[in-house]
Amino acid sequence: MNKKLIISIVCIVGIVIAGILIYNNTQSKEVPSLIRVDDTNFVPTNEPADEASTGDFIGKISKRLDRESSPTQNNESNSLDVGTKLYRFNGDNQPTKVIVYEEDGSKYIARENVINE
Repeated sequence: MNKKLIISIVCIVGIVIAGILIYNNTQSKEVPSLIRVDDTNFVPTNEPADEASTGDFIGKISKRLDRESSPTQNNESNSLDVGTKLYRFNGDNQPTKVIVYEEDGSKYIARENVINE
């Protein structure tokens, strides 16, 4: 009886562990916050942008996607609201492309997403 009980417990534990692993592997992968402009994905940083670094107005967010989706069309975002204003960045010596976005009356920097293209 003890051997059957131990084997049953081991089997149940194995089935539970397998179920947990399968569940975790089927969950959607985390996608960073993204903004798509000029066929490039940018990551909003919440790094303040001053007026001198804010260039010409280039458009507004036209579509907000699900958080798990990556933008594929220009002026889409999976984190910023529709209507969020986008501007060119005025500045030198940036290692990647940079834009400015306006949220709640303040302007912030978004940097090119070089990891998840």
